[in-house]
Amino acid sequence: MIPATDHAENTHKDIADRVCAVAQEIAQLKALRYLFKEHLDLPAAAIQISDTAGAPLQIVSQKLHLALLAAAHRSHAAVRGVAATDGGCAVFLGNEEKAFVIFVDQSVGAAIAMFKQGTQKERPLTHDLLANILRALGAKIERVIVNDLKRGTYFARLVLSAENELKQKKIIEIDARPSDCIAMATQQTAPIYVSLDVWNEVEDMTEALRKMQQEGSHAEESDEEEES
Repeated sequence: MIPATDHAENTHKDIADRVCAVAQEIAQLKALRYLFKEHLDLPAAAIQISDTAGAPLQIVSQKLHLALLAAAHRSHAAVRGVAATDGGCAVFLGNEEKAFVIFVDQSVGAAIAMFKQGTQKERPLTHDLLANILRALGAKIERVIVNDLKRGTYFARLVLSAENELKQKKIIEIDARPSDCIAMATQQTAPIYVSLDVWNEVEDMTEALRKMQQEGSHAEESDEEEES
């Protein structure tokens, strides 16, 4: 028969071991939160801190694995040019490897061009108003993802982070038109991503972009020569 004192000591030791295990687990989870937020550009809210030993780390491990897969299946992109067309504007989106075109309304195309050039406006336009509302509500754009292409129509997700009065943060993902997403991301210098499925499907328009840029450069040189 085990003496009562020995049983109490064993119980205390079990509790101490349990506390140490939970503390170690929480430290690991916090490290993963930091990895998500600072190095993978992924929502820290995807990881939940829990005081339950064992299961949470497995769940977090699965979430981290899925998040890494998601990050690996997208390409970083930026607005490389905007050109007027008969029905609106052509926005060239891509990187040094590839560029493709998304056709947008004339007003949105003009807004994207102004944000890209840093043009000052006398009064806030629609996307300025949306940005001011987000700022007033303690929210900001974290990233934009062009995530789908169906029958010639692009789809995108707007990822926001919001903070309440208690400094608690949450991630909000909204379905939105790529044109509006690109305009707001350009305005707030937020990263733009393209899913690899879309990236691999779109036609490379790098050569057309290069010709457009060359023509624009030649036009500027002609204007300078006329002024001189």
